[in-house]
Amino acid sequence: MDMTLHTQIEQDLLQQIEQGKLKPGDTLLPEVQLAEKYGASRATVRQALATLVSRGYLKRTKGRGSVITAPEKLTQENMRFLSSYRLECKRRGLEINTKVLVHEVIPCDRYVAEQLGLQPGELVFRLVRLRSVEEINEGKPVVHTTVYVPMKLFPAIVDQDFHQASLYDTLDQHNLSVRRVVRTLEIRPIDREISRLLQCSIYAPMFFVSSVGYLEDGRTIEYSESIYPSETNQFVAEITR
Repeated sequence: MDMTLHTQIEQDLLQQIEQGKLKPGDTLLPEVQLAEKYGASRATVRQALATLVSRGYLKRTKGRGSVITAPEKLTQENMRFLSSYRLECKRRGLEINTKVLVHEVIPCDRYVAEQLGLQPGELVFRLVRLRSVEEINEGKPVVHTTVYVPMKLFPAIVDQDFHQASLYDTLDQHNLSVRRVVRTLEIRPIDREISRLLQCSIYAPMFFVSSVGYLEDGRTIEYSESIYPSETNQFVAEITR
């Protein structure tokens, strides 16, 4: 019961932070008052606060208690559930900016063909974007993403404007909703061009996330490769038993 209540307290406080009801610099009520408010023990409240501290939403300050912090890193929760990057940021009240670097139709190479279940040389739409979040790292880029979509499944994709539109939302609107995704997370070095675009050192460690998205009927609709600087991103994976 306490574990459930701890999660409820954590989620309620997180929702207030994401909705802007609690802003960076605000101080939470003392633990005793929070315990009374939520009908919980101080230990349960302390556990909820500790989780928010570990995720970068709070810091414990001597003399002030628990203070809301401006995020230093963007927490990526796409290893836990399926949603668009834009939706994840919007849910947290963050302003995302997108720069489209490449928007083209090309014949796929052998590796991309294997990921999409195609034959080498079949046409795919290639979309390369650079995303930044105003509140993180002074608005510098936080992720470089390359996406491949089979042209034979969605030929109209070439007419879409992805400066503002979400890929997943666009697929939903054309009855091509992604229902299942397999993601792989690695730490990789990057080349000079990517480091230049992400405005970080070529020696800085990077999260490399590859993702394969499937339709309801099992067909592969997208393959993507995303590169996240570790200095501005962290990943959360939630496991239940």
